[in-house]
Amino acid sequence: MRLKINLFSNVLRHGFYPLSFHITRQLAASSFSQELPTNLQILCSNGHLNYALTDMARLGLQTKFQEYDTLISECVKQKSMRGGQRIHAHMIKTQYRPPVYLWTRLLILYNKCDCLSDAQQVFDEMPDKNVVSWTDLMSAYSKRGHASEALNLLVEMLRSGTEPNEYTFATALTCCTGAMPNWVSMKKP
Repeated sequence: MRLKINLFSNVLRHGFYPLSFHITRQLAASSFSQELPTNLQILCSNGHLNYALTDMARLGLQTKFQEYDTLISECVKQKSMRGGQRIHAHMIKTQYRPPVYLWTRLLILYNKCDCLSDAQQVFDEMPDKNVVSWTDLMSAYSKRGHASEALNLLVEMLRSGTEPNEYTFATALTCCTGAMPNWVSMKKP
C-alpha cells in the first residue's frame, strides 16, 4: 500500500498529471481506496494547486469540507489570491454553505494576499462570525494603517456578543500604537 502511495507521489512530483490521474482511478478502484488520500489532497501536498483547482471544478457538487479546507490551506501557503477567488466562486456556484471555519480561512487568505476588499466581502457574507474572523479582519485593517476601522470592528464585535480573546486585545493595542503618531502630530502647534 505504502509503495502505491509513494509511486503516485513521485509521479505527481515530476509533473506527469494525466498519468497520475489514471493511476488514481486505478488505485481508487482497488480495495485500498479507504486508506488513500483524495486526489486533491495529493495534488496540494505536492504543490500542484492549479491541477487541484481543476479537480475541484470537475468534482462540482461533490466537493466537500475536507477538499475545500485542503485547497484553501494550499492557497494560503502559496499566497494565491486567484486560487482563493476560484474556490470562493465555486462555493457560491455550487451553493455550498461553508461552516464558520472555512469562511474564516478564506478571510485569512485574502488578508495574507493584501486583498482587504475581498476580505471585507467574505466577512460581510458570513452568516456567523467567531472571534478569529473578527480579529483577523481587525488585523487586516490595522496592518494597512486603518486603525479607526479596526477599532470600530472591535466595538461591533463586542455589540454582537462575541467574547474577545488575547489576540483580539493585542490587535486592538497595535491599532492604538499605530494611530498614536497621527494623534501626536495633530496636537503639535
